[in-house]
Amino acid sequence: MNKLSTPEHTSRYTKFTFEEFLQDDFFVSSMKQPTIETISFWNRFMRENEGHTIEFDAACRFLDDVCNMSLPDKEVRKIWLNVTNSRRKVIRRRIILFSEIAAAACVAAVLFLKLFSTEKAEETFKPIDIIAFANENNLYNPSEATQLILSDDKIISINDKETSIKYDADNITVSSDNISKEGSQPFNQLIVPYGKRSILALADGTVIHINAGTRVIYPVDFGTERREVFIEGEAYFDVKADKKRPFFVKTCDDAIIKVTGTKFNVQAYSDDDRIRVALETGIVSVKSSNQHNEVTLMPNQLYETCNGDYSVKDVNIMEYTAWIEGLYLYKSEKMESIIRRLSRYYGKNIEVSPDAQNVKCSGKLDMKERLEDVLDGITFTAPVEWNKSGDTYHIMFKYN
Repeated sequence: MNKLSTPEHTSRYTKFTFEEFLQDDFFVSSMKQPTIETISFWNRFMRENEGHTIEFDAACRFLDDVCNMSLPDKEVRKIWLNVTNSRRKVIRRRIILFSEIAAAACVAAVLFLKLFSTEKAEETFKPIDIIAFANENNLYNPSEATQLILSDDKIISINDKETSIKYDADNITVSSDNISKEGSQPFNQLIVPYGKRSILALADGTVIHINAGTRVIYPVDFGTERREVFIEGEAYFDVKADKKRPFFVKTCDDAIIKVTGTKFNVQAYSDDDRIRVALETGIVSVKSSNQHNEVTLMPNQLYETCNGDYSVKDVNIMEYTAWIEGLYLYKSEKMESIIRRLSRYYGKNIEVSPDAQNVKCSGKLDMKERLEDVLDGITFTAPVEWNKSGDTYHIMFKYN
């Protein structure tokens, strides 16, 4: 089947019936072989016709069923002749209109698929899942710049150490530059490399502080029933309250955080062995892939997973949120963990010798200072020392 061009407007389909959808080349083709463009088109169609998509939904479900039917071509042609004759009777038999149209549409869809394509039909149209999008678009980012990916051919690189990005109804503002949303994929992707930070203001009023080494994926526009984003890394969320549209955060390890309006921090780096959710205000519920039930957090509580288990405990919330002010508070934390965090924040390669990795210490670091000054500060609170060789910093246990 040749690739069909995407219609300019969704209005063409507003009054389509169940049968008309199944006899429309573009509809069948885009359900059978969805692309980013067709997914975006039908998502927009559903948003613009909320509450009036019964015929569309029924056609999607029906096409999903008939795609898996296996009939010989000869049998399909024979049935199609019968259907053609039966359709002439529909006008005269209005009482059984629905059943006959359904039957006609059924075979019409099968005929279309059997006669004009030998490929196996793929899954019916569904709004693209944010996790699936994240997995399919897990791009390696060698750039030292922050990247805002609006589509495959629309990538904005930002060299500033700290960036500010704001969405409104029509535009995206990056620093002081306005960018149109037109041509964007259903999901936008913001990649913040090591050594950089960003503040992302979404159109619903939610503000996300994004730490170094983090990837965030979010819809260009939220739907009418729920708001959903994906994170791999660390971010502090200040979610705008909206009881009709709960806010969901999904992580790289399949944890799901549900909120309505609250402030919390999420650590979910793919190279860490744990996920942490620290709640500052409001209430959130958290569920990871190996849990049977959701866990509800109250302010100043930390949810943490490790090796398949999870725990909830009371904490000093500043230890998990002070980074947005350029501070790092830690209490009885392993040197390996402290240095990994500094390496991400500064974007520098820092190695810890095996004998120093498990050294625990507590303290407060001002990460607005130079890395060398911060490392000097650590040597005053822990039995370690450091040196630099080339572009790499080395942390070693101090024996005397």
